[in-house]
Amino acid sequence: MHLTCLAPSEDLDYKPIFTDLLNTLMDIDLTVDVYYAHCGELPDDHATDSILITGSEFHVYDRQDWVTKTQDYIKTALKNDIPVLGVCYGHQLLADTLGGTVTTLEVPEQAPLTDREMGYNTIRLTDAGRASTLFRNIPEQFISFTSHRDYVAELPDHAVPLAANPYGNHGFTSTRYPAYGIQFHPEYDLDLAETLLEQKDLPPEQHNAVEETLTEERARKAERSRTVFTNFLTLM
Repeated sequence: MHLTCLAPSEDLDYKPIFTDLLNTLMDIDLTVDVYYAHCGELPDDHATDSILITGSEFHVYDRQDWVTKTQDYIKTALKNDIPVLGVCYGHQLLADTLGGTVTTLEVPEQAPLTDREMGYNTIRLTDAGRASTLFRNIPEQFISFTSHRDYVAELPDHAVPLAANPYGNHGFTSTRYPAYGIQFHPEYDLDLAETLLEQKDLPPEQHNAVEETLTEERARKAERSRTVFTNFLTLM
């Protein structure tokens, strides 16, 4: 089984994160090829069983040349019925590719942060999410790590919302294509979450608010959300 991973990030090397995690989760012969799309790396063809797009510090709406080329690659893949899963930035890129709108996050009034969602936070499935193969064996209300300043403000016309919280959409699929997006980060463990927090230059109040969510208990509960990866791979 072959998975193509598009990892457009300079801040974090997603290659070992996803290759190690996916091969640990799946008791199958899984080959993961990683391409750094922001460096102009894309596969020469669509000879793959599925595609995963990782998180990134870039913004979809900046419209760099590599973003357009990556979206063209994704469009062709979807037309060829190749399943595509977008995670965080990948979720946003996929939504934009299909006609949705991505913009700067509108943080809810009750939230402790002013410009982002970050930490181990609670997400709730919609009725469609509870029935979706992507969220099979995941409870209606679950915890996962989140870190984003942009969000999908409008889903594509043919999209079905699967998960959300007060910060907005956290999961969708399409009725036209095998496209799946999740805003949260199931791949983050507690060590990685703590490392990311230390890399962020947050004001003390924001830093402390995120740090309060980074507990062993919440990290352990968040491991359940990794089931979306195994569920996605069963779609191949």
